[in-house]
Amino acid sequence: MKKIVDYRKLLGVAETAELQELKSVYRGLMKTWHPDKFRASEESKLEAEEKSKTIIEAYHFLVSIAPETRDQSKAEYIETTTNAAIADFEFKSRY
Repeated sequence: MKKIVDYRKLLGVAETAELQELKSVYRGLMKTWHPDKFRASEESKLEAEEKSKTIIEAYHFLVSIAPETRDQSKAEYIETTTNAAIADFEFKSRY
């Protein structure tokens, strides 16, 4: 749960942010923190690379848990979990 809060804070979006808003904020941040913009020193370029990696991770994570994304893949998820020959699909126990 803390991860979600931290990622939303990093991107500066509210809990109710939709996919379009996430995409817009992500693009703006990547324009700001793209490593190619930091050519002055190697240290600033490395900092920008780390920041951009964190932004990318946050964006992909928030998109993956967004209600719109879950709704799009819900039918496939249900079909997979129903028809899979895996006894413990949610991995509730080791044995």
